[in-house]
Amino acid sequence: MEEPGHGIVGRESELALVKSFIGSVSEGPSALLLEGAAGIGKTTLWHAGVSIARARGHRVLACRAAESEARLSYAGLGDLFDFELPDLPAPQKRALDAALLRAEVEGAPPDQRAVSVASLGVLRALAASGPVILAIDDVQWLDVPSARVLAFVVRRLEDAPIRALVALRVGSGGDPLGLGQTGPLPLQRVPIGPLGEEAMTRLLRDRTEGDLTRPILLRLHRISEGTRSSPSRSSGPSPAGASGRRPANRFPFRRIFRNCSGHGLPHYRRAPLMGSSSWRPPPDRRMNWSLRPRNDRTGRRPA
Repeated sequence: MEEPGHGIVGRESELALVKSFIGSVSEGPSALLLEGAAGIGKTTLWHAGVSIARARGHRVLACRAAESEARLSYAGLGDLFDFELPDLPAPQKRALDAALLRAEVEGAPPDQRAVSVASLGVLRALAASGPVILAIDDVQWLDVPSARVLAFVVRRLEDAPIRALVALRVGSGGDPLGLGQTGPLPLQRVPIGPLGEEAMTRLLRDRTEGDLTRPILLRLHRISEGTRSSPSRSSGPSPAGASGRRPANRFPFRRIFRNCSGHGLPHYRRAPLMGSSSWRPPPDRRMNWSLRPRNDRTGRRPA
């Protein structure tokens, strides 16, 4: 059986940090924050961390927040606590059951402090049996009530073997859990940047079955880094030759971006390649003229 994370291209150092973080959970509570742009590969590493933790027998409480659910109270907490809860004092159990819609609410909504204390009690009870990993992807979309409860909890973990693995989109307004301001909870930030040239070309080659030439791969890498060259600004697709046949080097945009999503090509770097979010390649998927290699002597592109 392959080790979790096998096959992730160009993220060896980041993956090593995630493995080390998971492997040292018994040393006490801390948090690891994967930070990067949308589509850069945070979720891929987050998934690897979740798989590694589960493979090592740790209890994983996972939540993938979504923008469409950001206004649903306790949606995130409900995902994290989607199991039979341990025994709690009656007031805490009533509050948590009401917040998670496991019991009818009579009168006022559940008190947030009671829900927070109950959530802390749940985590401490689980940690008494072994290490616990709180795994939250796209934490910027976590609903406010859940974020407030978890912020309360992480400030009070003391020496319990509980760790938080969190993925955050940069430029989204900050971390709603306030992990950098919790004081007792050590925080490790792992910035996720664009893939390097070698990793990007290897990824594209693997995901496109090796049918792209090296000049095209290198040009793709340069374009994705935000250079001025852009298919949307070129003169359009190259015409068919005199024989009526399509060019030998067709450019499979759809397959490239479908297969490479989440592996280091963020949305703002994919956009120059696609022209816009609504841009699509022509039906025959001919290679764009701007991506045809130039003749080394004349600087002209071949016909």
